[in-house]
Amino acid sequence: MQATETKRGLDRSEISFGEFTDMLSFEGSHEAPSPHAPILRDDPELLIYATRSKNTDSQWQIRDFRVIGMDVTFRVRTADRADLAAMLIEVFGGENLNTDERNVGRRPVRYGVPTAVAVDGKPAIAAWLYVTGDDKAEVADVLGVGEGTVTEYLSRFRRRGDGIPDDVDILAVGDHMPEIPPQYDPVPDGGVDQ
Repeated sequence: MQATETKRGLDRSEISFGEFTDMLSFEGSHEAPSPHAPILRDDPELLIYATRSKNTDSQWQIRDFRVIGMDVTFRVRTADRADLAAMLIEVFGGENLNTDERNVGRRPVRYGVPTAVAVDGKPAIAAWLYVTGDDKAEVADVLGVGEGTVTEYLSRFRRRGDGIPDDVDILAVGDHMPEIPPQYDPVPDGGVDQ
C-alpha cells in the first residue's frame, strides 16, 4: 500500500507500520512509533514522539512521550522530561547512559546515576534524576539544595542541547488530539515536516 497525503497531511489511516517507519530519518533499531504517533523530532540519531491511543470515549488521547537514541530509550510522562531526556542523549550519548551490558540498547539505568552524568556535575545529575522520575522536591532532597536551585540546575542543563524544537507545540499527557497536524508528520525523504 502506498502512503497517501491529504489536505491536512499524511493519511495515517491508510499507511502501514512499515511505510511509516521507513519515512523516519532515525537510523536506530529500537522500538518504532505507530502511524498514530505525532513525531516531535526525527534526526538520524534521535527520535522523539508522543504515543496516543483511544480512550473509553473513542477519543485520541496523548499517553506518554518516547525519547529514543541509538543506545537508549526513555519513556516519560511530560514534554518537559522528554525535552531533558533528549538533551541527556545529545550531551552524553546513549552508550554512556547505560551500565549493565545486558540492558544496553533497551533502557537507561533505573537506579542511581550513570558515571558520565555524575562526574559532569549537579545540573546533569538534577536532569537525570528529574527525567527518571523524581519530582523537583525529591531532586532537591537528594542534592541537598532547595527547589529553586533545582530549577536553576535544570535551566542550565537545558542550554546544553536542542531537545524538542522550540516551534513544536506539545500537548500534555491526557490531552485530546483528534487529528495529527501535518507538522508532526515524517517527511518521505526523512525528517519532520516543519
